[in-house]
Amino acid sequence: MRIAYDMTPACTPFRSGVARYCVCLADALAALGERVEPWCRVSRWKVRAHAHRPGGARIRWWQDGIWPRRLSADVIHGTDVRIPRMSGPARVATIHDVFHCLPGSEAWATPVPRARVRRHYAETAAHAHAICAVSAATRDDFLAHHRFPADRVVVTPHGVDPRFRPHAPAEVAAARAALNLPGSYVLAVGALAIRKNVPALVRAWAASSLRPHLALVLAGEPTDDATAVHDAVRALGAESEVRFLDYVPDALLPAIYAGAAVFACASHYEGFGIPLLEAMASGVPVATSGRGALAEVAGGHAALADPTRIDSLSAALEQAVGIPADGRAVARVHAATFTWERTARATGEAYAIAIAALRG
Repeated sequence: MRIAYDMTPACTPFRSGVARYCVCLADALAALGERVEPWCRVSRWKVRAHAHRPGGARIRWWQDGIWPRRLSADVIHGTDVRIPRMSGPARVATIHDVFHCLPGSEAWATPVPRARVRRHYAETAAHAHAICAVSAATRDDFLAHHRFPADRVVVTPHGVDPRFRPHAPAEVAAARAALNLPGSYVLAVGALAIRKNVPALVRAWAASSLRPHLALVLAGEPTDDATAVHDAVRALGAESEVRFLDYVPDALLPAIYAGAAVFACASHYEGFGIPLLEAMASGVPVATSGRGALAEVAGGHAALADPTRIDSLSAALEQAVGIPADGRAVARVHAATFTWERTARATGEAYAIAIAALRG
């Protein structure tokens, strides 16, 4: 199958979230023998050196509404909601989340970007032949807010890179030294955004019995919301106990996971939650919010919390620390079921549905 594949989200020096999805899925599709032709929007031209080329493929460039207008590919895949405006192929889009449509989302995003993304959701519902939803929760949320045939929405969960595994003490020590990390810590990975509820996580950690023994490490790109996180840390007098890492290089991230005593996610909403699986695959216990797709992804192998209650988040952190070795082993088995090959095969089902819908 010839796939015109939107690689725009991965044309960046800092690959997290959707960017990692784009790269890993493209490589998995190519490994299955599919012909993946990467396309990027012209807006990424200046950072084209960072574009991912599965199998060494040549990057092609597009600009909505200008060029190219028609393709001879079998499928065009918009990997982050938007589908390039090219005619010819069957159209598929990946929906990673729909939090912009949910009640309370006005507190998580400013009006202009929120309106823009909601417009993209509506355009996808109007023009896609099939949709990939990264979780059942995302599928259900999308269908609750948009008219689209339910039988043309395929759940395509993310995979976990095998680099995420338990590491030898020497490997963990080397990564810890490289980033100047404390010996024992609670780890959170994700952007410092209001939706991620990081200020509440800081307060929950500080109120828990873990604070005297475990530092808090926040690994994630700062956003406009980062001030609220720093304010929470200062209000608790915890500047020496909280470590901000910003973006962690891929070479160090697996060992940083493996060195954590607990992984924590207090997010108000996630469409998937791959860091949970990365932590489980690393042998690390998980405490997480039960909102969005997080409980679905955790699969019963994490301590769940109400993200609106500090006491609930604190209790989940303390519960996670007590998960025994056999519980962590079962969680690793759960995480191992999420592979990028599985994602690619499910995505192939969505392609087949889209082609059939195009042909009528």
